[in-house]
Amino acid sequence: MEKTIKIDPKVAHYGTGRRKEAIARVWILPGSGRIIVRSASGKEWDAKEYFERDILLAKINHPFVVTETLGKFDVYATVKGSGKPAQAEAVMYGIAKALES
Repeated sequence: MEKTIKIDPKVAHYGTGRRKEAIARVWILPGSGRIIVRSASGKEWDAKEYFERDILLAKINHPFVVTETLGKFDVYATVKGSGKPAQAEAVMYGIAKALES
């Protein structure tokens, strides 16, 4: 499975999210709902593999649920700092800001 999402600046929307010491840079673009997370180590993960817990995945998808756009966008996020729960919330805030733009 190809994990890398090619980001076209003409189509992608960008948002930055912060929670505690965690920072997430998030790009969303029309797609099938894939979420790829790039950790501070530089490795790219599927969000289900990286965050592991269902509650964290639910937090990440919350902006899509509220705006009724679940499964309509691919997400590419880079995260660093803090722990995985704070990183998940930072991604959530970044997605919300990207949807807003």
